[in-house]
Amino acid sequence: MKGSILVHGGAGRYRSSPEKIQELLNRSVEAGLAAFERGALESAVVAVEVMESSGLLNAGKGGSRQADGTIRMDASAATGQLFGSVIAMPGCWPASRCAARLLATPYPIRAGESVVRWARQEGFTQWEPDADAYAHWEKKSAPSPGTVGAVVVVDGVPAVVTSTGGRERAAEGRVGDTALPGCGSSAGKSGAVSWTGIGEAILRMRMADWTRGQLKDCSPQEAAERAVEKLESDELNEGEGGVIIISSEGEMGWAFNTEAMAVAWGKK
Repeated sequence: MKGSILVHGGAGRYRSSPEKIQELLNRSVEAGLAAFERGALESAVVAVEVMESSGLLNAGKGGSRQADGTIRMDASAATGQLFGSVIAMPGCWPASRCAARLLATPYPIRAGESVVRWARQEGFTQWEPDADAYAHWEKKSAPSPGTVGAVVVVDGVPAVVTSTGGRERAAEGRVGDTALPGCGSSAGKSGAVSWTGIGEAILRMRMADWTRGQLKDCSPQEAAERAVEKLESDELNEGEGGVIIISSEGEMGWAFNTEAMAVAWGKK
């Protein structure tokens, strides 16, 4: 199995030290590489699960809370023509694996309490939210970083998984870009893309599909830079975020216009 993996820990400001975040992302990549034999999609899920389960980032156990104090997960998974997502899933769940499980089902996009009932029927176990993440929300401190994600190519097959707790203190039931097709995640023959940042701006321009489309005439790094420049043209001036992209040949690129966006990558 030959391929590449690139992960991001969200665009914005982190609650932990840069060293701790980088160590976490390095572990995420190692886990993804170890799963290459199970294919690109499984590698991406495994990598994202490491970040979701850490409590350090805005996904899974560390997910942000909306204005009513409830964590609502959004996540998506895509490979080839398949796309699956969970939207506004209440509580802390392995949302990335839920999205991947839905990928090839008759109803690949599920929302709200119905996702929770489905997840329990499928044998998923709810996680306990991270106490530090809750304290961060309760104190109304600086916003958490955005979405986490992984893009992977194994033997020429691209896949992406993206997961988030959403914007901190957003209106109850708010949905951003992560779980919407072509907005936060995109995968196809040319490669795979994962976005992070202010979801409203990202979804207005369906940035994931747009970014992947740039691969027809430029490198992944050039595509990432073009995409962030386009994001900054958002009509409501909310164009803050970052993106990672991988081509079907395993070339990688990333760009962001926020305070930080930690990344890590690996190849086999």
